[in-house]
Amino acid sequence: MQSIADYFDLRKEFVSFKMYHRNMPNEIVHLIVEPVHYICLLFLVNNFLPPVDGTGVNLSVIMNMVYMISYLFMEIPAGILYMPFMGLWYYVAVYILQEDEWLLVVTTLVTCWISLLLSHAYLEHKTPPYGPFFLQGFHGVLFFIWLDLLFHFGYKPHLRGEIDALVASKDKKAQ
Repeated sequence: MQSIADYFDLRKEFVSFKMYHRNMPNEIVHLIVEPVHYICLLFLVNNFLPPVDGTGVNLSVIMNMVYMISYLFMEIPAGILYMPFMGLWYYVAVYILQEDEWLLVVTTLVTCWISLLLSHAYLEHKTPPYGPFFLQGFHGVLFFIWLDLLFHFGYKPHLRGEIDALVASKDKKAQ
């Protein structure tokens, strides 16, 4: 059983993520689709779940804050750099999209899921991970695609090298 400390350990979780996301076209699909997926989820939470205890604070605010704070636990500088994007996505989900556009949002969400499944099947040639990776699929992957993008632009090359070595080691064990 995976502990919460393991979940926030990049050397464990990001390595698991990279085992299923090593093909550049698949990474690009995730880079585009995952933020859209998150916007759709924020929209649905904002429009279809009640405020918390009549305070007017909606669960979408709490969800976005939990995501942002948890990303700081994973990697502080990358989490800070990601916050403006998450704020923008929250703004789009809550203030730009209108409640009567729910059908468009649900259709977009389903399209995102289908795109991700097809991307894994035909670009990565692996089925997406389930089971203990379920939380990672809704939470961690959003940050991991960002971290992967940062690595491509030279962010913390020593950490990237360490993670690449761990992925290669895990690959050898799997063979």
